[in-house]
Amino acid sequence: MKYLKNDVVIVIPQLGKGGGEKVACNLANAFSRRGINATLLVYKNNSSNDYKRFIDDSVNVVYLDFDKKISRSPIKFIYKLIRNINTINPTTVIFCSGTVNCIVSFFLWGLNKSIKKIARETNLPSLYSNILLRKLYGISYHKFDEIIVQSKEMYNDINAITKCKKKQIKLINNPLELDRIKEYREEYIDVPLFNKHAINIVTAGRLTYQKGYDLLIMMVSNLVNLSKDIGFHILGAGELSDELRALVLKLNLADYIHFYGNVENPYPYYKKADAFVSSSRWEGFPNAVIECLACGTPVIANHYPGGLTEIITNENGVIIDINDSKSFYEAIKYVVNLEPQRIENTIKHLDSIEISKLIIKPEDVNDR
Repeated sequence: MKYLKNDVVIVIPQLGKGGGEKVACNLANAFSRRGINATLLVYKNNSSNDYKRFIDDSVNVVYLDFDKKISRSPIKFIYKLIRNINTINPTTVIFCSGTVNCIVSFFLWGLNKSIKKIARETNLPSLYSNILLRKLYGISYHKFDEIIVQSKEMYNDINAITKCKKKQIKLINNPLELDRIKEYREEYIDVPLFNKHAINIVTAGRLTYQKGYDLLIMMVSNLVNLSKDIGFHILGAGELSDELRALVLKLNLADYIHFYGNVENPYPYYKKADAFVSSSRWEGFPNAVIECLACGTPVIANHYPGGLTEIITNENGVIIDINDSKSFYEAIKYVVNLEPQRIENTIKHLDSIEISKLIIKPEDVNDR
């Protein structure tokens, strides 16, 4: 069946910080380049606009200007959201914030009936400690026309919790704008803390419990007994920033671990590094990992749930126990000898244009 219009709205919290928001921007660009009128509908218009530079001019950006916590004014938020979507009246709307998706699902009846309603999940709900939140997934997600998940583990997780029909759930990996990454990774950066006589390892993400930077720091405290010619460079900010910095000082690791805060363009750091480490406790689908691979840099990753085994092969990295400094040291010696071009080739299938065709098929797009 042909779509009557070539419009898609992608709903996200803000234009920065999270990997889910970056994925939404990649999808919006891909849809737009295919002749589909794409709009990013953003809750907050705040200082977290790091991804603005990555959005094509042809993509529409509409702000709800809702900077409060949704829990404080849920009805007002829902009203503004539904009204804006109906005003645009797209063919498809994609909601990209898991817990908010649960709330929104109860009000989908307020959307124009012709709109296809898709939830894009970004995590493994079974890992949430809040039992009520897990139950909320179970009674809400079946209300969407489709649910997009990024890995086999997430597929099984969502299927088990929501009891949705299998045909409702689509396994679609996160997309990468490979051409844009190749362009931005060539930008010049001056990084004096990168020691050319040492092995430089980068990591990136929000400084939260989920990302496991405390585990990484504790491992490094043992690793320096095996080799002192290794430096770690942490890109990102978050709620545990002060705590993690204090831990580094307490363990006398300031010469080995460096914090950079939020970085607008991480790709030159990825390319410049000898390896990337992902120390997370869990992930939905690790965006920073695949972005680093797109820069030809190998990955050393903690063995966590979230699609990692679908990404890491012996051609692009190693999966280990992040608590084991000896395994980490052996992993470093292995990955630094991997070929950059072969590393890049392992994620070519994640090109954003091709991924977007799995959501809105070419045969369902009318000529303008």
